[in-house]
Amino acid sequence: MNCLKNETIQAFLDHELTPEQTKQVENHLKFCIQCREKLHSYKNELQAIGQMLENERPTTGQITIPKFSKPTLKTKKLWPKVKIYASAAAIVTLITISVLFRQQRIEQQKLYDLRMQEWEMMQQASMNEQWQQRMVTITITDKNGKIIEQFNTEN
Repeated sequence: MNCLKNETIQAFLDHELTPEQTKQVENHLKFCIQCREKLHSYKNELQAIGQMLENERPTTGQITIPKFSKPTLKTKKLWPKVKIYASAAAIVTLITISVLFRQQRIEQQKLYDLRMQEWEMMQQASMNEQWQQRMVTITITDKNGKIIEQFNTEN
C-alpha cells in the first residue's frame, strides 16, 4: 500500500482536503500504522506549538506597536564609479594613441633610414662611375707579357 505524503497529512490536519480525499485518507489511516504514527506526531507538534504561542501572549492585554519610521533609501553613489571608469577609459585611450603615434614614428624613421642608405649608395655609385671615367691605366708589355711600363691617365 502506498503511504501518504507528508503534505497530504498536513493538509488533512488543516482540513484543506475535499470530502472525498478526506475519506480516502481516513480509510488509509485505518490500515497503515506508519501513517497513523506520523499523524499523531504532527498533532503533538501542532499542540506544542499552540502552547508555546499561548505562553508568549502578553499578560496585560495590550500590545505595544513600535512607532512607524519610514525606511530610508540608500542611494547608490554612482559618481565615484563613473569617475573611476572614465579615468580608466581615458588612460587606456592615451596609451593606445601614444603607442600608435610611436609606431608611426618608428615606421617614418625606418623609411627615412632606408632613403638615406639609398642616397648614400647612389652617391657612392656616382663617385665610382666618375672615378672610373677619369682614370685610365695604360700598360705596355713585351712579347713575353712582361710589363715594361704602366701609367695612369685622366680623361
